[in-house]
Amino acid sequence: MADPKGKHRQQKYPQRSKPLMKSLLVLCLFVIIIALFVQCMVAQNAAQELPAADVPPVQITVSAKMTPTPEPSLSPAPESSPTPPSSPSPTPSTEPPPKPSILPKLAPLYEQNPDLIGWLSIKGTLIDYPVMYTPENHDYYLTHNFNKKKDKNSLLVLQADCDPYAPGTNLIIHGHNMKSGRMFGTLDNYKKKAYWRKHPTIRFDTLYAQGEYAIIAVFLSKVDGKGSNAFEYDQFANTQTQSEFDVFLSNIKRLSLYDTGVEAQFGDTFITLSTCSYHTKNGRFVIAAKKIK
Repeated sequence: MADPKGKHRQQKYPQRSKPLMKSLLVLCLFVIIIALFVQCMVAQNAAQELPAADVPPVQITVSAKMTPTPEPSLSPAPESSPTPPSSPSPTPSTEPPPKPSILPKLAPLYEQNPDLIGWLSIKGTLIDYPVMYTPENHDYYLTHNFNKKKDKNSLLVLQADCDPYAPGTNLIIHGHNMKSGRMFGTLDNYKKKAYWRKHPTIRFDTLYAQGEYAIIAVFLSKVDGKGSNAFEYDQFANTQTQSEFDVFLSNIKRLSLYDTGVEAQFGDTFITLSTCSYHTKNGRFVIAAKKIK
């Protein structure tokens, strides 16, 4: 209708433009956030799928106050002082032990004749002689002197199967019964007990050690094994068993002309002096003694 004043009146509409603009702005921000989020996720997945070799090393600066962990070294670590292991048992040596020094009184004689094995003496008698040992030729010094010259007086000799240095043996020494009294020419004086009382011990020194023996038996025998008085004492140079020793001891005690009161046991060392006796064919006069020191 016409304005009474003659002017047209404009129609008023409600103001809707401002709320619409706000909604559009919020929507745009939301879309931008979604897009950024999707881009971040894609970038993260892509980084995880890259090989390790393509990832550049990350350098970390260590503060001066921090103690860095030492890198492993290829050089050998210094050895600590370990507890020394226990020493193993020594291996037995196959080399023979060195021989002891020769007795001073025998050393010069040994230099003259290395067949010397010792010295035999009985205090207060004529028996005071070297003893020779030639196992490869037992009778040699029964016809030769110390200078290896022929001599009817000869020397005293150690039986070939005797070991002068082994304990528990019987050292059997042979010598001629000379009418002159030399060698074992005075040995049969021991047939009398009174003579034994004056001379009850025998001295025999090997090259390396002195020795003293107490007479245990004085007896007559035969070496052919025939008759009740026959006893082959020369077969008992080394008794290996108790039974062998019992045979030896019982026979020399049985045949002894008198009891000296000296006893013995298996393992003792003996010396036996043997010389010819003319009481019977193949007769022998024998003195057996036990080592006492």
